Amino acid sequence: MLNTLSSAVAEVNDIAPLGDKWAAFGWNVIDVKDGNDLEQVENAVAQAKLNRGSGKPTMIILNTQKGCGVQWIVDLGTGNHNCPVSEEQAEAAIREIRGED
Repeated sequence: MLNTLSSAVAEVNDIAPLGDKWAAFGWNVIDVKDGNDLEQVENAVAQAKLNRGSGKPTMIILNTQKGCGVQWIVDLGTGNHNCPVSEEQAEAAIREIRGED
């Protein structure tokens, strides 16, 4: 049986190609390749604001990496969706995000 909490979305209920589906309903679609990059996200929001006068809604798709910025979570792969985190792991993750050693 497929574990829906530890499997990739494509294995459980594939929604690809998501942008094409929204575009088919008449939406403007902005696909951000690295949704963890705040500059790319800001650019997408600015572009969406420019689209306001088009008369069509805008969908921004952020392609993100779960656990980005905390390597041990990234290393868990699909198992990081529902992983318990100890207080020590949480503190280590916060230090890593802040760039502290």
